[in-house]
Amino acid sequence: MLADFRVTGRVESLEIARREYSLVQSLAPEPAGAPLALADFALATHDIAAAKSALVVFSRSAVPPTPIERSEAFAMHSDIAFYKADLAAAHQRLAQAEGLAAGSGIHIRQALLLRSTGEFDGALTRLAHASTSTSRTPLTLASIALQAGVIESSRGNYAKARNWYETAERLFPGYWLTRLHLAEARLVAGEDVQAIAELESIVEQSPRPEAMDMLALIYRVKGQRAKSLEWSRRASAIWRQRVAEFPNAYGAHAAEHELVFGDPNRALALAIQNRRARPYGEARILLANTLIANGQPEIALDELIAAEASGWRSATLYAAKAQASDLLGHTDNAETYREQAISLNPEIFAARTRMVWLAHG
Repeated sequence: MLADFRVTGRVESLEIARREYSLVQSLAPEPAGAPLALADFALATHDIAAAKSALVVFSRSAVPPTPIERSEAFAMHSDIAFYKADLAAAHQRLAQAEGLAAGSGIHIRQALLLRSTGEFDGALTRLAHASTSTSRTPLTLASIALQAGVIESSRGNYAKARNWYETAERLFPGYWLTRLHLAEARLVAGEDVQAIAELESIVEQSPRPEAMDMLALIYRVKGQRAKSLEWSRRASAIWRQRVAEFPNAYGAHAAEHELVFGDPNRALALAIQNRRARPYGEARILLANTLIANGQPEIALDELIAAEASGWRSATLYAAKAQASDLLGHTDNAETYREQAISLNPEIFAARTRMVWLAHG
């Protein structure tokens, strides 16, 4: 069920997986169970505390784990360190994992780390290594191509990003996440009609709030307020339900929705909860943007400074720093931050970049 969720994105599969894991735990005498599997599920739902606890149990296993199991545990420790904004520890844990059993998952994680520090070429090199590893299923290869597209989008290479998304679609046709990114690429290219058709097709197959948010954004930009409201309201209902079921997994998505289409106060509450659970760069940038929307640019700047101090580098970080600084009257600093944002993504302030909902970096 967890694998099905990762392929289809169906929350129902995640709910079934949660019930099964709870049953496993209830049947196993304390402290036995399936800690590695439980840690995997916890990370899938962004429950960092539960993942950490499960890995502690795993470290005390009476039966010595295999090298592959130990490698998986180190990789999960890296994920936890990443979300806790300890990028050095994340790199160290991945090196330990790679020393035991190198695979595509290790390289993909390394690429994510490098992208988060603005090292885009290094990230793409890691993805190239991932594509030649032993784990070369169609879904794995498509995911690698998708990540390459996100990296190119993060630095404003939108045409290259689209090429990668099209490659992902050829490798694993119909994957919902690829279809969303392709729709986004069409939006950025000004192909609104095709993007709308793709997004509506996605929603017809499954009520995905991400697609609804993108449709709401398109119609807002077009000045069609009624259609924009219709789609945003549909998305809002789904996001609220998902946050109620899996708050850590969907809090950030819901906060982004509320920030653009809903209640800034609710966006702030969700963003605070998300940053408390995962104080890494992306969470701090989201919180900073909600703080700016709520008239608190000084606190927002503190969050952004903390993100940068952790090693995080992205155009969105510096664009937010520029906005907060402008609001505080620090115009010289704002100009410096704008230049830093442009150095990472020359398109960051272009009109078409506002259509980038998913792969904004």
